[in-house]
Amino acid sequence: MAPVAVQGQSTAARDAKTLSHLLKAEQIFLAERALAPEGVLRFKVFGRKEAEASRLVDLVLLAPQGALPIALEADGRFALDEAWRTLEPGTELHSRLRDGKVTWRADVRTPGSTPQLRRLGDLRLQCRASFFSGMARTAGPGGLFIHLLKPLLNGCDSSRFGWSSFADAPVFGIRLKHGQRVQQLSQMTLGGMGHLEGLSLPVFDWSYSLRHQLYRLPLGDSAWPDDTQVEFESIDKDAATAPLDPALLQAPGPLPEVARSLQAGELSLWDEIKARLGKDQGTMRYDSGLRVVLYTQDRRPAADASTSPTPELELVLLFDAQDRLLKWSLRAMGEQRLAEAAAAPWSR
Repeated sequence: MAPVAVQGQSTAARDAKTLSHLLKAEQIFLAERALAPEGVLRFKVFGRKEAEASRLVDLVLLAPQGALPIALEADGRFALDEAWRTLEPGTELHSRLRDGKVTWRADVRTPGSTPQLRRLGDLRLQCRASFFSGMARTAGPGGLFIHLLKPLLNGCDSSRFGWSSFADAPVFGIRLKHGQRVQQLSQMTLGGMGHLEGLSLPVFDWSYSLRHQLYRLPLGDSAWPDDTQVEFESIDKDAATAPLDPALLQAPGPLPEVARSLQAGELSLWDEIKARLGKDQGTMRYDSGLRVVLYTQDRRPAADASTSPTPELELVLLFDAQDRLLKWSLRAMGEQRLAEAAAAPWSR
């Protein structure tokens, strides 16, 4: 017999936003355009609970004439269609995925942005358009909790903490750069490592497969202007790396000493590192089997008047599922000056 196609709506709850969310995000984008004068507004839906879910989002608009597919760009983003302005604000955009399996964000990019290089002002405006419009995840009891705390804990304007953002690819390191000034973000702001263990309220997207893309920026730190570059290093072992002051490897303390002996690709290093450094200060395991391990070293005073103090250091190690060291990074915390750095790679 010939197949027969039957149209109908699934009774399963789907993760949805309304046009009013998108229009509110656009309103915020236009009102605070000074943060990103040349920025372009898009929207993006991320799969939260399965590593491959982002490519299965398949958005539709529930218009009066039926469910209309929403064309996604190659990177999964979509624009506000002018034809949607004639529809009721309560018109819903649905994902193919069930409720709780996606999270929504506004996306602001100045032309010339890449997955590895973003503009801080774009990210500031992106945060405000996402969280102050209701685009970002606010469902369930966790969402109510965050909603009540928004006036007090504004992650878009704080210099001490930031609300969750997601990089275009799994991220291993982020640094801010403006002129000759650079500042490395602590690993505790990446990948969900700095979140409370075991906390899995619905509002916290880090607890699922998205955590390897998660980062939090000090968006409210006015010391960094809007045209500050935000440089992303991918977790890919072959990704391009940023420069590091080679003097860090010669600094006193256990972290530089261990870093001098590290060689990517070796299997036996993990046991040796544990024996030399002891208990780590943070570990995050990802669904892919990769594992990021953090060791820290406090700031050390100068040995004498002719030397500089050693800044606070972080040694970040990336292992695969077989405990093979894929890459590592020795990072100085706090603001640094590029004039003091050579062109040596920051990680191996």
